[in-house]
This record gives sequence, structure tokens and C-alpha cells, in this order.
Amino acid sequence: MSDKFKNQKFGSIRSACLKKGELWEDPEFPANNKSLFYSKVDNAIEWKRPSELCKVPKLVIEGVSCDDLVQGELGMETRGHGYNITKVAEINVDKKYQGAIGASKLLMVRMANPWGVKEWNGPWADGSAEWNKIGQTEWTKLGLKFQQEGEFWMAFDDFVSYLTNVDVCHFVNTAIISLKKSWNESIMHSEWSVQGRNGGCVYDSPTFLSNPQYVFDIIQEEDTILVSLEQHDIQPGRQHFGRTLNTIGYRIMKVEDNRLYRMHIPGEHILSSDMVRGRSIFGTSKLFKGRYVIVPCTEKTGEHGPFMLRLYTSSKASGRELTKEGPTKTCPCSKLPLIVTTLTVKKLEGVTKPAGSKVKTFDPKVVVRCEGEKVVSRVVKEDQGGKQRVNTADAEFDFKVTFYRKKPDEPITIEVINTNSFVDDFCSEARVTEHGGEDGKDVKCPVYGKGKEKDMERPGNVHVFVKSSHDLQFL
Repeated sequence: MSDKFKNQKFGSIRSACLKKGELWEDPEFPANNKSLFYSKVDNAIEWKRPSELCKVPKLVIEGVSCDDLVQGELGMETRGHGYNITKVAEINVDKKYQGAIGASKLLMVRMANPWGVKEWNGPWADGSAEWNKIGQTEWTKLGLKFQQEGEFWMAFDDFVSYLTNVDVCHFVNTAIISLKKSWNESIMHSEWSVQGRNGGCVYDSPTFLSNPQYVFDIIQEEDTILVSLEQHDIQPGRQHFGRTLNTIGYRIMKVEDNRLYRMHIPGEHILSSDMVRGRSIFGTSKLFKGRYVIVPCTEKTGEHGPFMLRLYTSSKASGRELTKEGPTKTCPCSKLPLIVTTLTVKKLEGVTKPAGSKVKTFDPKVVVRCEGEKVVSRVVKEDQGGKQRVNTADAEFDFKVTFYRKKPDEPITIEVINTNSFVDDFCSEARVTEHGGEDGKDVKCPVYGKGKEKDMERPGNVHVFVKSSHDLQFL
């Protein structure tokens, strides 16, 4: 049984019209511009009932077919019509055919009409003079051939002149078992809304971070990410009259490796896509290991509309929307953190391996701990000169973490670890007692042993930048 459109019932409508002696006017399709266009006003259109066009109007005659209604018929005959590109050919014409064809090279595009009717009728159309210059067998040898009904060829110059838009479809393999490269997919739906999730595209503006935010992880040392952002079509209806598609794009920023809540100040800007006024935008980028936030945005603030964001990575990215502004009470007896602290481990200076280490090289990583939470950095394999370290580490990290702290008087510890195939070596530990304030502060931390040697200072320093706030939504 078919569904009733907008809860309209034919029997009830017919009875009401007969009782009143009136002809029906559809409230969902009124005879005005709002039923035909989103923004255009055309006062030259004349609306008529079928009985005004012919004596015996009929909706369907001798059954239905796909040719009864043709896309783009309203207005100009083929305006707004879409075609599939089935082949693009650059053909070097053999010398023996160049005289007859009149060219040494042909740039051609083959297209198919999905409706199966109304093909191209210019140069290279079916029956045009161009096909008569040499025989069909010779054309086939040159690569100009057809594979399905409804296909036709155009010269590339005509293609550029007569077609207005080209949409490229990306077929991304997400199969779990496949002989070809497979991608991990994260799909997220949301919207730019009038409730404030529509802050525009200017990265350093005060409204930008009010846009929807999505976090994802790159767990390999380096990975390629594919990004697809699609906005929904504008649905017909009076409430959408005058609207057009939004101009859309996205921004990606590097954030703390343990970021859990929405960003309140911009992170490290990694890339900005183009801003496109269309249904979708697609982009690719190579990213290093770490956590990132992607912000889908519209060009102007205040725009609204639903969208779908898809992320594809080689390894699982665990893409998800950040919805909470900060920590909240889980129960009436629980306490909120007192401060939020962001710590950046900038570099190691002169840190040494432990005495008696059997590991030949020094490939450090750091482990940052605060109130039971642990965050581990990437491994820095070589020094800035590209040489392997042996006993001493000078290593650039730029490793950032954020902690919501209930015990701000307890230090944040930074363990320096030398990675090993079997058992990692503990080298030394720095303790950060500074809070840094909201403006932040550079701190040079000495390093110590642990356990019985926790008070024994060891060679080297850890350089950090630390900032804190009692406003839990400051960072």
C-alpha cells in the first residue's frame, strides 16, 4: 500500500471539492514560483489546468515508461540535465587517416544519457559528417567506439563549452577482506544550526569554534586521510524559498593527544580546504601520528542545514563528534576539577641513557602522568641532523596534553623512556609544579631518577610550556 503524501487522502479531497463545487488547489504545490524555484522569480510563467490545454486530458496513456518524464524539461529542454562520462580519449591519428580527418590529434569525451533519449546533436553526434570521413571499422581501431545504448561522443572543446559542472565520484573500498587497498570509514551526521553551531569559516574569528567539531586519531607514524563533506539538498517547500546551497569547507587542526572536550581556543592549524558552493567537497592529506579535530564550516556565520562528514584512513581513526564543553558532575556527590592545565613537552636537552643499558641507540619517547591518567608520545628516532643517537638525547617533541585536575598541588610527571624491541629503558623523570597561568609559561625542568633514586638529579633537562585556568572551558 502506498504512503499518503503529507497525509492527503484522495477520497476526502474529492468529496470536499464536489460538495463545495470548487476545483482543487494543492497546498503543497501552489501555482506560483515557490513550487518551481528556490530563489528565482519568473513572472512570465502562465499556469493552466489540463482541461485548458486539451479537450480530453489524460494523465497516463497506454502504460508508463521512463521516457514519459524527462529531467530538465521545465524551462529549456536540456537545461539542468546530467550525463555520465564513460570515457575520455586522447587519440593520435595515424598518418594515413590525417588527410581525411583533418587533424593529427583528437581530444574526445564519450558520454551516456541515463534517460536514454535526447542525445547531443552537434559535431560527432550520431549521423554527423565527422563519422563519414573514414569507415566505422577505422574509427573503432582508433578507439572511438560505443559500448551501450544512449552513448555519444563530443569533442573536448564542445564539452567545455556546453557543460557547466563536472562531479567526480570517489569509490572508496571499505571491505574488511580485499585484494585492493581498503580504508577504515567514520561516518558522522550533524548540522549547522540556528542554535549557534554555525560560526563561519574564519579560523581565528571568535565564532569559528562554535561550529560542529569532530576528533579523530592517526595511529600510524604517517597516514593519508580522505575527507568527504556533503550537505543535504534543499528540500522543496515554502520554508526554503529563496535559499541556495551553502558554501562549505573544513579546517583540520592538531590537538592534544588526550583531548576529550570541545576546543575553546584554536589548535595548531594543519590545513584548510577550499570553500565550495556545491553539494560536496572532497580532499586528501597526509598527517603524522596524533590526535586531530576537523571542523566542517560554512563560508558565512549564521548559515544552517544538515550535513554528512566521512573520514577514511588506513587504520581505525575512531572519528566522533565532540559535544561536551568540559567535564560535568557524574553524580551529586562528585566534585568538578579545580583547574585545567595544558602542557607541551617541547624538547629534551642532554638527557642520557641509564647506566648499563644494552640498547645501542637512543630513541626516546615521553610518558606524561597526572592524577592516574597516562599519555604516551611518539618515538623520536633521529636527532635534527638525521643521525642516530647513542648515549645522549637532544630531541624535539612538541607533544601536547591537557589535564582536568582535582589536585593541582600534585606535580605532573614526565618520564623519559628509551624504546627497545623487548623492554623499554627508564632514563629519567621531570616534575612540573608550575601552573603557568592563562598566559602560559616556559619552564626548564631538571630530571631525576625514581624509586630510591627519586631525589637524585640526573644529566639533562626537559623543556615544557604550561598554561592553566580555573575556567574549565578556557582551554
